Amino acid sequence: MKNISLFMPILYNLMCKVSTAFILCYFILNMKEDIKVKFAKHLKKLREERGLTQQQLAELSNLEYKHIQRMESKKPCDVKLSTLEKLAKAFCLTLENFFSKIDL
Repeated sequence: MKNISLFMPILYNLMCKVSTAFILCYFILNMKEDIKVKFAKHLKKLREERGLTQQQLAELSNLEYKHIQRMESKKPCDVKLSTLEKLAKAFCLTLENFFSKIDL
């Protein structure tokens, strides 16, 4: 029994480190998804504020209509910087202004 009690603090410390690492990984993965969802909502809000349909935004930004749909969906796709630049230009915004309106 004495030998087991010697290992308990070591085991406890190891379990805390593993738990912390797991929680951190989970938080980071969920945060990434939250950012994509927030961007999707932001894009839709900007589009609707300007009275544009997804098709009209696609034409203004020189993007495919289906790509606009995927970006605004409940499970949005990843977006390239070149796409962000096209969207900002379509809204007559700089990239800085385009992102300053997102509530992260």
